Amino acid sequence: LDEPTAGLDLAARHAFMERVRDIARAGTTIVLITHHVEEIVPEIGRVLFLKEGRLVADGPRAEMLTSARLSELFETPVTVDVVGGYAYARPAPGATSPHAASSEPRGPGPEPRRAT
Repeated sequence: LDEPTAGLDLAARHAFMERVRDIARAGTTIVLITHHVEEIVPEIGRVLFLKEGRLVADGPRAEMLTSARLSELFETPVTVDVVGGYAYARPAPGATSPHAASSEPRGPGPEPRRAT
């Protein structure tokens, strides 16, 4: 499943993820690609982190979905709360994204298009 809830409203997203949980509980292996930590349902036991197309970390869900690990991955301080088996990540107070718009050079790759 590659970003399966993109474009879904709140109710449809919840219903879809509950179906994913049912499938996982029935013994089917789930491969889920997402940027949204809360979509990593409790039944998913192994988490891999990819960054710039490369595998940078791999391990059990509880070891991977921590403030320290996600802060390193996202290059910004992250706070993780676990509620009902779900991990919820949010930027720590005062955190800023290293990818926010700025006038600094962006490195290799095409320059962003500017509206005219």
